[in-house]
Amino acid sequence: MTIHQHDNQDNLDTINQDLATSNNVAFNSVESNYLFTTTGNLFLQPNAGADVELQLSGSGLLAVDKIGGRIAAYVNFVHPIFVSGKVGADEVDLAKAVDGDAVLITLANNQANVAASTNETIIIQYNFNLVTDVARVVVGKEADYTSTANEDSFMAFYTDLNGTISESFRIGSTANLVSRGNTISNSMVKALSLGGDSNTMSSGTADNSAIVGGSTNSITSTYGFIGGGQNNAVTASNSVAMGQRAKANHANCFVWNDSTAADFTTGASDQVMFRALGGFGIGTPPDEYFHIAEEIDGDAVFLFENSQANAVASTNETVQLRFGFGGVNNAGGIAMTKRNDFSSVALRDSDMAFSLMDSGTFDEKMRLDSLGNLMLGVTATSASSIGGLTLSNATLGTSVADTVQLGSVDISAGNTTLALETEGTSVVGTGSPTQNRTVAIDVNGTLYYLLASTSAT
Repeated sequence: MTIHQHDNQDNLDTINQDLATSNNVAFNSVESNYLFTTTGNLFLQPNAGADVELQLSGSGLLAVDKIGGRIAAYVNFVHPIFVSGKVGADEVDLAKAVDGDAVLITLANNQANVAASTNETIIIQYNFNLVTDVARVVVGKEADYTSTANEDSFMAFYTDLNGTISESFRIGSTANLVSRGNTISNSMVKALSLGGDSNTMSSGTADNSAIVGGSTNSITSTYGFIGGGQNNAVTASNSVAMGQRAKANHANCFVWNDSTAADFTTGASDQVMFRALGGFGIGTPPDEYFHIAEEIDGDAVFLFENSQANAVASTNETVQLRFGFGGVNNAGGIAMTKRNDFSSVALRDSDMAFSLMDSGTFDEKMRLDSLGNLMLGVTATSASSIGGLTLSNATLGTSVADTVQLGSVDISAGNTTLALETEGTSVVGTGSPTQNRTVAIDVNGTLYYLLASTSAT
């Protein structure tokens, strides 16, 4: 290649005449302001430390060997611009005075657009000294640009790792952002997959969803999120899955799974699910499966509320704590119930009921009401009773060693008595009621029997 050499002693018109007729022109020892117009290639070498302003227009190639100083360039060149040598902060400026967008560099691949052809790209490449291609910014086609509807592009950023350059992340035409090793289909809109590896949003409609970190996670529905972990999946909208093998298969759910080697899957919409066999702690590392702690010099209050609005004559609202075994989730329960409708302060009366399961039937066994009455085997007592004990009819068997049984039994139709059964023969008696339904009272060492036909001896 023949290059026509000039220096700053030459007349600028002479240089421009050479540029008009020569394909390759070199201008050395550049120190001041110059205006060049060329259809060929221009090679510039400024003096060390010189500040140079260049106004360049043409269709050739511009190469600048920048040793020092500062270059301000006003450029309208069609072909590549190469800048080599030392280029420090604020040493190469591109400027244009315009009341609007200042388009300072336009890079174009002028290959004619052809149907189904999407392999054309525009690349900005970065080098270090003799090490070439250490980073790239690549703009490419997602569609073939044969019509406005097919004008879709991406921008990809490449970096060098151990001598191998590869794509680090990509911005798609529908505002998707995906990093190396992950996959987002071009059909998704505003989807994000950063960090991790082998995460996918390639089927379904994962618009406005995100996967951050982790491996082999997938989202196939809108507004989903997966934060790290492995083998998690969101298949319904507005849901979150985290940990590993957490499956949010219903809308509006949050799922966390621990190291258990089994899928942990939602059962219905609007669920929050945690599986943490090491314990779930609120305010503390857990000592048990579920541990809540609050450090306070006073009452530590944990509130359970049925937030249904109180209405006149409505007393069916309850707040319940249930217990279960192996999927049978009504083995026991504690329920706070309304005695009155809570529509005014005077009508704020509540009961606490305790229920258990017997032979598969779950029903109430004990109740404490707002008047301090305790009821065993019954759910109501006299309206005028305060602080009383109410017992249902009982069947008293033989007492267990060192125990006493107390119950309410029928002695005849419409007649109920209090029955006491004790161990052994410490209390004796004959007649009716029978021995195991006799109440003995010790007065100064003498036994008396209530409702017995004989007295103690």
